[in-house]
Amino acid sequence: MKVWTLPVVRWGLGVGLGVVLGAIPGHAGGPWFAEPRSDRIVHYELQAHLRPADRTVTGRARLAWRNATRQPVPKLCFHMYMNAFQNGDTLFMREGGGPLGRVRLPKEPEAWGWVELQRIRQTDGADLSFTYEADGTVLWVTLPRPVGPGETIRLEYEFETRLPRIFARTGYAGSFFMVAQWFPKVGVLEERGWNCHPFHANSEFYADFGVYDVEIRVPRAFVVGATGEEVARRDEPTGETTYRYHAEDVHDFAWTASPLFRELQDRWRHVRIRILYPPGHEAGARRIRSAVRAALDLTAEWYGPYPYPVLTVVEPPLYGLAAAGMEYPTLFTVGLGIQLPTWLRFPEAIAVHEFGHQYWYGLVANNEFEAAWMDEGLNSYMEAKIMNRLYGARSTRLPVLGLWGWHHDGAMAPEAFSTDPSNTYAWQFANRASYNANSYTKPMLALLTLERLYGSDEVTRALRAYFRAWQFRHPYPEDFFRAMQVHLGEAAAEFLRKALNTTDAIDFRVAEVRCVPVRRSPGFYGYGTQRRWQTLEKVPNRWKCSVLIRRIGTWAVPVEVQIRFRDGQVTTFVWDGERRWFRWAPDTEWAAPIERVDIDPRGQWLLETHRVDNGWVRSTPRQLQGLKNRLWGWLLYGLATVVTLG
Repeated sequence: MKVWTLPVVRWGLGVGLGVVLGAIPGHAGGPWFAEPRSDRIVHYELQAHLRPADRTVTGRARLAWRNATRQPVPKLCFHMYMNAFQNGDTLFMREGGGPLGRVRLPKEPEAWGWVELQRIRQTDGADLSFTYEADGTVLWVTLPRPVGPGETIRLEYEFETRLPRIFARTGYAGSFFMVAQWFPKVGVLEERGWNCHPFHANSEFYADFGVYDVEIRVPRAFVVGATGEEVARRDEPTGETTYRYHAEDVHDFAWTASPLFRELQDRWRHVRIRILYPPGHEAGARRIRSAVRAALDLTAEWYGPYPYPVLTVVEPPLYGLAAAGMEYPTLFTVGLGIQLPTWLRFPEAIAVHEFGHQYWYGLVANNEFEAAWMDEGLNSYMEAKIMNRLYGARSTRLPVLGLWGWHHDGAMAPEAFSTDPSNTYAWQFANRASYNANSYTKPMLALLTLERLYGSDEVTRALRAYFRAWQFRHPYPEDFFRAMQVHLGEAAAEFLRKALNTTDAIDFRVAEVRCVPVRRSPGFYGYGTQRRWQTLEKVPNRWKCSVLIRRIGTWAVPVEVQIRFRDGQVTTFVWDGERRWFRWAPDTEWAAPIERVDIDPRGQWLLETHRVDNGWVRSTPRQLQGLKNRLWGWLLYGLATVVTLG
């Protein structure tokens, strides 16, 4: 049984430190917020020196960390994510090597990377001992005495990070550097203990909110983009430039540097937008800017305004495309901003998706190790709505290469829906296909189904309330379900629990359609003096029809069935779906045979796993129609898997 965090308690305990860290002495731009927006468990002061020739970052850190639990803590746990790329035997590499599945392992030393903690000590104290765990992606620091509840400890440490050739959205490609998950980062302490898992191939990240003050030193020709706001820069006598960045109420810090970057600046209300892109991609940068501005408008309307004063968008060069499609606080990467036809909305789709993570990953910061769907699924739902609003429903289908919109037509929902529940720890899914289907697609379709059941405006209001209640906090699945229950009712919450906590599947099939001409059998008909002899006779233009519907799935839901006759007459009924089958065979004579049968004709149950057999058309053999739909679905699903975003 899972023991969930007590978020309300943690939030309340966090206010004290937040007030202390709210105003940062010497911050050139001033505090972002008049009052802390998060509990501010951590305050990092980082110094990073990029040496491009060696592909290394030497770093120094000062960390203030507060114990927000009710238990004393004798050890601190740190993530050392970059060690996932030090050899082919790490958990990350053995489990598939990241979002594109297993890749050919490089044989060149310069393709691998790591992070090494060189020294750590308590401020004004002695050096502390530390040990690596598992594959080196987790590190434990032993303290001279436990940190008590509500107490803050201050540490200083030095480290060196060797960047790999770009892999899993971090590293280098030529003179382009994407520096993410690059420093020893303290895990999240919950009442149940340290939430500090090793770095698995499917899992992403989870960290506490806090304040970051970071200095980045690079060669003078390099252009830098980073989480947060640039507050100062100075030229060094070594021919380098040091940039100072500040960010508050965020839970990570990433940055990029390249001498080739071009820059497009814009402003949306209080937000300074900065787009960094490679030479020759000017038109793509303008398209990305338009998509991001529109997404800012719609998310502000639906859920609430983006609260930070800055937003940086990074488009890697084509040879660094493995860094594309990833999110960090106030910064995200996009891809394929080259000169594409305007009907090919792939650049916009990536920009909208990655911007959406600023809300569900950045602000409503759930535990992505253990409940990836709370970010990926909600974000995919929001992406579909934004793309449909901006570019029309067809914008999320081929030939515009949308990643998930093809499910709306039910061409083929992944078999993986029945492999694992969505609410599964990221590394415990059977495979990447199951992770993708259940973290991205299934929760998206569950929310779109809620729209059909309760209305789009009602679902938007419920998500707005959830967002406002849980931004700058760490909700878990039951927090989301309770929010939906409060605003949509118990039935909606139970639908979501069943959709996301189980592998029960909705699946119906038109099993049989029969229409036979009406014939009068021979014999005597009538009574007494009215009795008459009747010969065998076919009655012209009269038909008796029946339809057999089967429930293949394990989830019984009421479903609409529409029957259309050749003369245009239509009859519709709702079957409760409780039994395994239902035969529609009214004692009615029809003027024409059945031409078409559709189960769920309005597409209410988007979670249905096989919609290809929901229809029957007399003019097209059902087997051929089903084969065509399946081939189309397999093609789209293959493309979606290849280009899955972060």
